[in-house]
Amino acid sequence: MAKQQHSADGRIVPSQSEVAKAFGVERSTVGTWITKGMPGRRGAFDLVAIAKWYRVDGPGADRVADVDPLLAAGASPALERYRLAKAQLAELDLAQRKGQLVDVAILKNTLGRWAAIWRRVGERMGKRYGTDGTEIFNEALDSCRVVIREIEQNDTSTNSV
Repeated sequence: MAKQQHSADGRIVPSQSEVAKAFGVERSTVGTWITKGMPGRRGAFDLVAIAKWYRVDGPGADRVADVDPLLAAGASPALERYRLAKAQLAELDLAQRKGQLVDVAILKNTLGRWAAIWRRVGERMGKRYGTDGTEIFNEALDSCRVVIREIEQNDTSTNSV
């Protein structure tokens, strides 16, 4: 049996099941891809090499050319930047579909609501422990406001983090 390998960046995965998970397909589909020449071996599947194979020689080769001719062939620094940007957008789309992204507006709203709740807790603590307790608590909440403002300033056109 081949030794299972993992990479810190997640590029190398040890099983067909993990390849299937990474590409959003069934495990049987990965088995079919192997028969069609997908790179990799038991215990070590390079996801980047598989993605390149899929785009160039695999089942996605025809579809990629149909969808975007700039992804199909050719090489130049501009095309490589375009391809990288396209790949990053695809990764963001996949992460969004998997529920791994948080909408910034929802995050800001939630943090603001939490701050209001904790502000009330601070007021109650002030009644019980005096002004020192309230001041410490308010300083912590002010720090939370700073974080919320930083999120607002870093809000991108995609409106997600």
